[in-house]
Amino acid sequence: MKQGVLMLSQIALTATKSFSTLLNTLHLDKFIRNNNDVRLVFYHGIGNKNTPCMKFLNDEICESTFKSQLDYLQNKYKLVSLDDVITYYKHSEHDALNKPLCSISFDDGLSTVYSKAFPLLKKKNIPFSVFLNTSVIENINLLWLHVLGYLFTTYGVSDVAHSINSLLGKCLSKVPEDAKGIEDWCRTNMEYVYESSLLTKLAELKTVNIEEVAIEQNMYLTWLQIEEMASHGVTFYSHTHQHFPLNAFTNERHIKSEIKEALATLAKHPDLCKIDFISFPFGMEIDYGKKAIEHAISAGHDYVVEVGDGLNTKNRVIHDKIISRVGLGNVSADNAALYCSLELWPVVKHYLKSFK
Repeated sequence: MKQGVLMLSQIALTATKSFSTLLNTLHLDKFIRNNNDVRLVFYHGIGNKNTPCMKFLNDEICESTFKSQLDYLQNKYKLVSLDDVITYYKHSEHDALNKPLCSISFDDGLSTVYSKAFPLLKKKNIPFSVFLNTSVIENINLLWLHVLGYLFTTYGVSDVAHSINSLLGKCLSKVPEDAKGIEDWCRTNMEYVYESSLLTKLAELKTVNIEEVAIEQNMYLTWLQIEEMASHGVTFYSHTHQHFPLNAFTNERHIKSEIKEALATLAKHPDLCKIDFISFPFGMEIDYGKKAIEHAISAGHDYVVEVGDGLNTKNRVIHDKIISRVGLGNVSADNAALYCSLELWPVVKHYLKSFK
């Protein structure tokens, strides 16, 4: 059943992309989604995926593509802050808008948001938000995905797979010898990875000092950079503490800790950070789980920001406290691709849910 749904989704995506190209060619690329359905988009970093930690991830968009996408977004939508999104849903009578609202955000708190995205967005006077993984601010550590990336680049994927397998207990399946397979294995077995300090042991086995690598790679934002951006209206929120897929934890103590530790760090900087929103790593409910929503709201967050299908009805935002986004980090600057991602695919994706 799961394989059938996946195949149907792939066929639908291919057809949707073709239809989007046709509509753009015929200049019929009108808004498909309701104008009152706010579009939210997100990115991670800006770059060419050529640094050791990012080489095996799809978390960077090249600067020229990002610039072109901003031009498209600014032309098609009214770009607003996340606070403005909530104000609109709470207080507007949903009068017809000439341009749908759109809000931009970045996950993980990568340093290229400051060095490359911020100058462009500031120049264009575009508001945006950043969701921070608080364990790595000031480059005092590396997120687990970036630890893997660094080790893959330095030692090779096959070597890393053999080293992980040498550390595993007999009760767990062996990791495959490909980068995506190892990442997926870690996500599935994150409770074991976390409780056993597997990646710390792996780094020690390779005589890699993660703290030194973090300083050398300089991947994450510093408080001075956050302060400068905040002075220009950029808003900062939680992306949890260490970027774990929370639904992989059966022990709810770990879920609470990820949420509360990040919240405690942000609370120490009330002039720079806010707690209204929290974005969960990986973004789909299957990755974070319903318990994470309950714990986040209980801890003091007002809204959960996810990926989901990308659609935002007033009822889901105001009553369910969930806001969906569309990732543009792996989308080209082509108008048809952006139209498909923002207008067509979210609607099709929502429809496909009925088959699950």
